[in-house]
Amino acid sequence: LRELYYRTMETMTGNAPGGRAEGRAMEVKEKLETILTAPPDNWGTDELANHMSLGYTDYWLNFDMDHLVRHARLIKKAGDKDGSLHIENATDPGADISEIIVYTADHPGLFARIAGAMALSGANIVDARVVTLANGMALDTFWVQDIGGGAYDGAGRIKRLEAKIEAALTGKINPKVEIEKETKRQIGSRTAVFTVPPRVLVDNKASMTATVIEISSRNRPGLLHDITWALTGLGLQITSAHITSYGERAVDVFYVKDVFGLKVDQDAKIKTIEKKLMAIIDALANDSKDGADKKTATK
Repeated sequence: LRELYYRTMETMTGNAPGGRAEGRAMEVKEKLETILTAPPDNWGTDELANHMSLGYTDYWLNFDMDHLVRHARLIKKAGDKDGSLHIENATDPGADISEIIVYTADHPGLFARIAGAMALSGANIVDARVVTLANGMALDTFWVQDIGGGAYDGAGRIKRLEAKIEAALTGKINPKVEIEKETKRQIGSRTAVFTVPPRVLVDNKASMTATVIEISSRNRPGLLHDITWALTGLGLQITSAHITSYGERAVDVFYVKDVFGLKVDQDAKIKTIEKKLMAIIDALANDSKDGADKKTATK
């Protein structure tokens, strides 16, 4: 909403959006510097300059100040400790959602592996924001709920989720294989009686810097993993993801770029993306129909 406000103002006043965005990012960084140089952080000049060099313009504009402060502290803490994976979680009291932040080295398929680990742990991703920093590290934020629609909290459950994510990223488990087993087990269950028309839309006008892909299909555990794994296989970088569920229907929106960091504007490539994604959600729709037919035949 903040970005919509500024873009509208720029259009009405005739100002150039690019320069304005950089100016806003500078204002955000100045406010963050004021916080980090004060107690209890007391950051020095060198570590402050290093941190400010990590984020691109979009990063400073896409998170509020509370998140930017938390990110800075997490990154500093990660730098002071050994290990390539750092996970932080937070649940607001009384809220029905939990926030999981994963800071680790970026690589193709990272988002898919994390999403797979969460699916296997019973954590339903309702939103996600993906950032790759200038140092090659990924700073991925997931907002998750449990299968009952409540906050995914509890020290024991969070610890098991973190262990599952680490196992997926280190190759100790293969989320794809495990999710396929779980999906086959669920075929013919009560969710199979619901049908949702599958749809894939590829839009190059909705964003100035990325190609937007919207996918609508019947929801199931591991759906996000399968979709993001397919996007990785197509050579696409996911820069942002917005996940929404309406009962049995899932609407997932991804902002993606090609291997060169550009929009995907070749017609042949767009058709390949649509075909690959439709194959995934068409199979899901067919499973739903087959399960419903089998259930009807047994009555």
